[in-house]
Amino acid sequence: MLVANHRQAGMIADELAARGVPSVRRGRDSVWRSEEAGELAAVLAAYAEPGREGLLRYALATRLLGRSAADLARCQDDQQQWDAEREAAAKEKAEKAAEAKEAADKAAAEKA
Repeated sequence: MLVANHRQAGMIADELAARGVPSVRRGRDSVWRSEEAGELAAVLAAYAEPGREGLLRYALATRLLGRSAADLARCQDDQQQWDAEREAAAKEKAEKAAEAKEAADKAAAEKA
């Protein structure tokens, strides 16, 4: 669970403990300054602007998408393979958008 500040983290941990649910708090560092957050930002930027090949290459190289340097080098030399990577990214973006819309629609229906 992500919270806005350490005070909220303490309150959540206390409430969980009162209900017998164990929890762990990690450090005082902001999750937004983590390497993972930077990688997630790169992936989201690439999905938002799939035509920007530099963003896509950077995103593909993150641990989240897991392409190796060899994979990216092959794409550099093989236009068809690079086109396939771009198409896969665009398809995944569309699928994620559809999933998000479905979840939002379901949440709205449950509220009504």
